[in-house]
Amino acid sequence: MSKMGSWSFDMRKRQGIWSDECFSIFGIDGSEYPNGEVPESVWLGILEDPEEIQKRSDELAETSDYYEFEFKTAPIDGVVKHIHSYCEVERGNDGQILTVFGTDQDITERKQAENERDLFFQYSTEMLFIIGFDRKFKQVNPAFAKTFGWKEEELIDKYYLDFVHIDDKNSLKKDAEESKKAGKEVLEYEIRFRDSHGVYHRLSLSGIPIIDKQMTFTIARVVYE
Repeated sequence: MSKMGSWSFDMRKRQGIWSDECFSIFGIDGSEYPNGEVPESVWLGILEDPEEIQKRSDELAETSDYYEFEFKTAPIDGVVKHIHSYCEVERGNDGQILTVFGTDQDITERKQAENERDLFFQYSTEMLFIIGFDRKFKQVNPAFAKTFGWKEEELIDKYYLDFVHIDDKNSLKKDAEESKKAGKEVLEYEIRFRDSHGVYHRLSLSGIPIIDKQMTFTIARVVYE
């Protein structure tokens, strides 16, 4: 499970208070900082791009009472860490920022897994694509786009059904509902998909819904008649 630490930052003193988990995430000996009080310079010293991250954080705090962002550290024990930061802003009666409270979560392992997935997705000879539950293409790999003469950017954020033969749209919905009723983890169905020249090709699709991501990972194969 990812490590998560909490912190607060006094904007007037430019000083933070870290939990033990924060010290652990950033590889810093907390015993050197009584009461967990950490000068801003220590935080900036562990960042990959301190000026950019500080600027982004300050700008977000000025415009929103709740915000989140990701950043990378300088190497810690030889590893660049990816951190997801969630922040809440406390303001005075005059609207000025007094304190920012937040959590930092180490998402390094998740990022590494995503990078490995993206490499597989990018270089696979299988035709792969991801559709959101909003029925729009979220990602298509080069093998899929090239097979049908599309550029990847011509498909991303476009409605998937706009490329499906009109006679297959109703059966597509029916097949998906039947798969769900049968408790299948993999949705299997066939459609006719339109290429960039307006020609339809019959495809056999195997889709794996990922509920927490609100998307379906799909493998496509051409059916030769």
